[in-house]
Amino acid sequence: MAIVAVLGASFSLREIEPNPCNIKIAKEAVRICEKLTKQGHIPVLVVQWELDLALSELGKLIEGCSWKEIIHQGGWAYSVIGQYDDGRYLGTGELVNEALPFFEEFNATHFVAVANPFIHQQYTYWLARKHFKLMFRKVKWIGFDKESTQRWCRSWWRFAYQTVRLALGLSHGHDGRQAKA
Repeated sequence: MAIVAVLGASFSLREIEPNPCNIKIAKEAVRICEKLTKQGHIPVLVVQWELDLALSELGKLIEGCSWKEIIHQGGWAYSVIGQYDDGRYLGTGELVNEALPFFEEFNATHFVAVANPFIHQQYTYWLARKHFKLMFRKVKWIGFDKESTQRWCRSWWRFAYQTVRLALGLSHGHDGRQAKA
């Protein structure tokens, strides 16, 4: 049995959330936490704000229970990382750093990333590798969002291009738009 830090990282952004990618990631977070619980582990779930919106919407659809009832029945700890008030971009690196104190509060020793499996999930594991033993879990295909306000979330090649830009240290973020959504 392990206490498992489960981090749900959003993908894409629309003016009105949740978007289809974040709904899929939210469903995967629930599925993975339920599976971890059945395996005898204790999930400590932290999600980005867009996923919290998706989970609230999905709560009506899951076994006739609200999302909060599912958390309570499962015995999971739960927290949400919101937007920065000053409009700074909440990227994956920032998300991991913001989630660490909550995970430490519960003495989580293992880590599962629930994110878009195309580059994003691997990057999230890479960021967490210094802090936890990694428990790799398959996330079903999330896809891309052609209506995203973030151009790098519209297709695989745009996302790969953005990944190279970030690796080269070029600008990152969404020009303050995240704070407006």
